Amino acid sequence: QIAEKVLSQLDAQFLEPTALPPHVRERLRKAFYEIVAEDSCGFNFQLVFRKGGRHFGPTAFALPSGFIVLTDELVNLAKNDEELIAIMAHEVGHVVHRHGLRQILQNSAVTLAITYTTGNLALVGRSYPEVLLQVGYPWNFELEADAYALDYLLKSGIELIHFANILQRLDAFHGGQTEPEDAPSFKQTIYPYLSTHPETKERIIPFL
Repeated sequence: QIAEKVLSQLDAQFLEPTALPPHVRERLRKAFYEIVAEDSCGFNFQLVFRKGGRHFGPTAFALPSGFIVLTDELVNLAKNDEELIAIMAHEVGHVVHRHGLRQILQNSAVTLAITYTTGNLALVGRSYPEVLLQVGYPWNFELEADAYALDYLLKSGIELIHFANILQRLDAFHGGQTEPEDAPSFKQTIYPYLSTHPETKERIIPFL
């Protein structure tokens, strides 16, 4: 329910319907379900496509239930499917290790305390989407998801350099883009959850 509410909120305010051709989406979904086939852990994994637009641009992110969102811009930025598979494996790692849920719990202590004393469960329901979106993953969460991606790429015989390549391309895009003053860039969005990552040069070392 939390994941659905968050995605609904993003759809209403920022994301747009995908414009990717059906055959591209089907090809990527097939690769995605191969990633989660042996490690579903009871999650409801779904690959969701959206156009990121000026707020998100090329990116991917995971929601706690197993929703993985890929933007059209990321698909178009990738040079091959292997790069996207690496990104999807990283996001699956966030779900499998319950990083989103752990962030919610760690950042909801005050709300949960109020709920316990007042019995106002609606307060928690309203706060969860905001908590999930407004916090970024800590360094250890990102490295844990990177390790999951590395392990999957090794088992699948996919060259590790693909993950390093797409991360560097994303870093170059988001670091060098220019936009009108009234158009928030990716890093200025009100959802730092989507843009808070460790330094790319350090993250890619295991993949070189």
